[in-house]
Amino acid sequence: MRVQPSSELKFGGAGTFWGDHLSSGIDVDLGGGGYHALSLRFRGGESLRPGTYDLSEGAHRSYAECAHCVMVMENVWGDNVNTLNFQASGELTLDEVNAARGEFRGTVRNVVMVPVTPTGLHRWEGYEDTDDCVYIEEFSFDTFAGVGESCVSAGDCRNRKTQICDTSSRACTESQCSASSGGSCPGGGECIEQHPQYRTGACFSRCDPLSSGQSNGQCGAGLFCASTNYVGSDGICKLTGPANHGERCDAGTATTACEAGSVCQTNAPFWGRPECETTCDFFSSEPGCAQSSCRLRIYRDKDFKLYCNNGQCHLGGTCGLRDGRQADSAELGQRCDDAGDPCADDGKAARGICHQEGGQNRCRELCRLDQPRCRSGRCEQLVLEANGTVVEGVGVCR
Repeated sequence: MRVQPSSELKFGGAGTFWGDHLSSGIDVDLGGGGYHALSLRFRGGESLRPGTYDLSEGAHRSYAECAHCVMVMENVWGDNVNTLNFQASGELTLDEVNAARGEFRGTVRNVVMVPVTPTGLHRWEGYEDTDDCVYIEEFSFDTFAGVGESCVSAGDCRNRKTQICDTSSRACTESQCSASSGGSCPGGGECIEQHPQYRTGACFSRCDPLSSGQSNGQCGAGLFCASTNYVGSDGICKLTGPANHGERCDAGTATTACEAGSVCQTNAPFWGRPECETTCDFFSSEPGCAQSSCRLRIYRDKDFKLYCNNGQCHLGGTCGLRDGRQADSAELGQRCDDAGDPCADDGKAARGICHQEGGQNRCRELCRLDQPRCRSGRCEQLVLEANGTVVEGVGVCR
């Protein structure tokens, strides 16, 4: 099967099961229902040198040992790869490299990739005995480039290790600040981390997501104030997008991807199908959902490291309990089914979370740690017992 990359290859991947690599989609649907991706991986760090490499020789024929690796991942679901097509012959020319910055420039020519045999989780070795193969005639890659190209998310930029999407210019630029070291932004803006491993940062204007006029009164035309924490006390101005409430959306670090008043929210970070959901004030007696109930989606530390860095995990209330999506039927204090699910829906908001407590799950009221109000008990820090995630600013009443 002859394939070509469907877009410019981009550098990224830190924190995922693939690690640092260059990747893009491909122009052919190989079937199976999952997605397919072309991947280049370079091993050796500072020892990598420009040159032309024969991919049919020596360690280049081993997935575990290759220094210059070309592959097509076929039918990927989550972190499961149905088939890994790995280089058996061809040529890779590396014209320029700065591995420390994720910068690679070169060309791949006449590469034949053959399925390799899985030997464990994300481990492959040895070619399968098959006539199936994937062939790429030629393509070039360049992650030195990209600054100035249009974007709505850092994921649109060619190098996630060094580049972010600037909301003012709507173009890729070098990282503007370092959120991990308290980086500052001009004009009192907020430095928001754009990738949890690369620690790139972008500057956004601050706003109050729970005030009136949040669509443009604080932020300006074409922008919307999106909450940056669960309780909705702080926000940043992000670009609005083309999708309407209830429609599928493409999340982005610089955009809500949705019309003003809504944000792109996943229903599950790993297998998520992001949709535009109207924002709401979860901890208010009148959250503001017209035809549904307000809920908080609580994310694990793992989600922030792996999936939430593309902007699909909105922090703050959304009118997400609609169209058959219901909270657990348990009332506060009662046993419930799945830990982390919303419960105790009073018609305006799902006031509780199904909380794991010593081997059993019980519906507990959610509360703000800075304004602790409970119908019974006291407000204690919410910790997801299954994985130890401390949910910032939010507690449960016990």
